[in-house]
Amino acid sequence: MTKKKHLKIKRNRHVKYVQRKSFFRKHKRKQNILLGEKSRKERQQLSVRNKEKKIDFITKEPIDIKLPEILSLESEYRTEFLEVIEKLRYYLPSKKYKCSIDHSKIVRIDPEALLVLAAEIKRSVSNHHKIFIRYNKAYAPKDEQVIRMLNSIGYWKHFNIQHNDENDKKRKYLKIIHDITADNMHVVELREFFANKLNFLTEDTAEMFDDAISEAIANSVEHAYIKKQKNLTIDKAWWLSGSYNIESKELFFGCYDQGIGVKDALGHHDNRLVKKWVDGLKLMTQKDSEVIEALVTKELPKYKDTDRGHGFKHFIKFIQDYSLGSLNIYSKNGECKFTELSHLIL
Repeated sequence: MTKKKHLKIKRNRHVKYVQRKSFFRKHKRKQNILLGEKSRKERQQLSVRNKEKKIDFITKEPIDIKLPEILSLESEYRTEFLEVIEKLRYYLPSKKYKCSIDHSKIVRIDPEALLVLAAEIKRSVSNHHKIFIRYNKAYAPKDEQVIRMLNSIGYWKHFNIQHNDENDKKRKYLKIIHDITADNMHVVELREFFANKLNFLTEDTAEMFDDAISEAIANSVEHAYIKKQKNLTIDKAWWLSGSYNIESKELFFGCYDQGIGVKDALGHHDNRLVKKWVDGLKLMTQKDSEVIEALVTKELPKYKDTDRGHGFKHFIKFIQDYSLGSLNIYSKNGECKFTELSHLIL
């Protein structure tokens, strides 16, 4: 009896010893994981995975996105330009493709089209840490005027590319501004830019400009984006730029966002009075261009007692008073152009 009991005790001690040993092994393993230390087997597995990633990168399908000779939002060039934008949105964020954007064929690019192009490239590569943008001379523009324009407006700098070319001597450019808040600091920056170029600006006319710019930025932040928007990498982002042609004395400034469009934004509006106003005018059944016209020319119920909602009206009044300039608004398939005499729906 005594012998059997002794053996049983020894066996139990052995079991306890083994359990204790395995416990310390697990505890040490947890410590190694917490400290970021990896076992030899794990290091080998990691190196294999890294090699596979390198092979995947090398074997990515190369895609050349060729930019057209003329980049413009004008109706005759707009379809071709929008096709390029769709390619950028599809190919750049994908892990399957190694993309190159060929600028070499460009002979003319309008400031507003350049602003859209820069914003769309930024949109496609943002929040994708494995995407690197590099300058390649083979894909760079060859036209001297285009080269100077891209450098002057800060196109390469917008993508953190250090590249220096001559600046455009015929035009003065406001570098591309990008933000996600409706900050008045940027409005002041743009105002100072054109105040030095237009000597006929008074306090009243300068205030009209401020209202128009502030309205465009505020609309982008407040109404352009919805919570469940697809393919959105930068929340509530907007881009702004300006230029001044010394020879023709023509001033341009543009504001761009990547929201859902004017018409769809009205459909998602949560204000009861605005919804009633939209239903009364039957705007949801009309074309995008007709919706733009209604928003600019008619009084919005939400802003009756405030200074908001009058920015574009002030700008149109400025155009009519001085008989110069135009206001172009684009949204999805709609375009509306306002001049000193009338407005044109396209």
